[in-house]
Amino acid sequence: MSGAFVVPKDPCLHWSMLLPKLGKEIFPNIGRKRIHYLFLGRNAIFHGLKALDIKAGEGILVPSYHCSAIVEPILRYGAAVKFYNVGLDLKPDLTDIEARIDGQTRAILAIHYFGFVQPTDEIRALCQRRQLYFIEDCAHVLTGQAVDGTVVGTSGDISVFSWRKFLPVYDGGQLVINNPNVVYDLEYETGGFLFSLKVAKNTIDKLTEDSVGDGSWLAASSALSRLVRGLLSSSNEVGPNALTVNNYGVEFDPASANIRMSKLSRRILRHTSITEVARKRRENYAVVSRAVRKMIGVSALYPELSPDTCPWVFPLLVHETNNLHLVLRARGIPATTWGGVIHESLGLEDFPAARFLYKNLVFLPIHQSMEEEHLSVMLDVVDKSLRRTFSD
Repeated sequence: MSGAFVVPKDPCLHWSMLLPKLGKEIFPNIGRKRIHYLFLGRNAIFHGLKALDIKAGEGILVPSYHCSAIVEPILRYGAAVKFYNVGLDLKPDLTDIEARIDGQTRAILAIHYFGFVQPTDEIRALCQRRQLYFIEDCAHVLTGQAVDGTVVGTSGDISVFSWRKFLPVYDGGQLVINNPNVVYDLEYETGGFLFSLKVAKNTIDKLTEDSVGDGSWLAASSALSRLVRGLLSSSNEVGPNALTVNNYGVEFDPASANIRMSKLSRRILRHTSITEVARKRRENYAVVSRAVRKMIGVSALYPELSPDTCPWVFPLLVHETNNLHLVLRARGIPATTWGGVIHESLGLEDFPAARFLYKNLVFLPIHQSMEEEHLSVMLDVVDKSLRRTFSD
């Protein structure tokens, strides 16, 4: 657990995930596709546009409800962004999308929000009819299938994933090229010695934090962290290759665009049972969903899980309380919203549904390191916070 939070903010890292192990890199359920392992998911968007040969000034249609991390790489690439409506259920407004297509439009980007699959067949059909590329943003997806059985990540001409949403890794995004007519060779950069040290430091620091209560491992990881910190402080490397240790903002850093997913993060990926992660997240989601039904002033955006959905977070609709996430964070629950990561180019007055979602949709953690006692504490805090609000 980190900071003042009383439940784990993110999935925990264990020593067993770092030990040597035979096996090939994996990717869930997408078959024999062309996959590029990149530093971040936003880098995959950037390279996806290059793979599709999007020209400077050409347009990409993007949902009005988003984190600006998906907008920045598009703009930095040189393409134009035009936003489209989504409903309160987060489904894309296909009529609005079609009305916004013009002579400069080259692609439609759709997001599988929080792991819940969007109607990819309809979006794909629209793209084919208007001769546009389909960019499938699967950053919130670990596994999943559409209603027609199509595996998530196989419908787009390109698809983008982000391992950091689900695993205790410092970095890790994926670009998957599904269109057989798209040929793309990505020239990776290593990031250099300093980058490797920073990945190691972050990984060891997380291991130290997650090892609290395990004295033998805690002492060893603390010593390793001090050693790596000393090496970093003695380094004189500066300039664009001196990547920041904390890479969890929403900006796009061109200096990291060609950097491959680090070896440490790929090792953690190989040591992870995707099936077990999905099972635990589904189990935790169901517990939270049952509890939310009894609470006042809130409801689940998606009360039920389809058989193949692996949720990223629990999206909680708040109907009559302002800034519930801030109240919860003050009481030790790592609740978040996208209210602070709206891209500055979005005119909220034109998108009332998105404006409501930015203000009223709160994300609660349901990741694989949330045990029964964590869920109980979190749900108790949420319930008492709501009751206190409505009694005032």
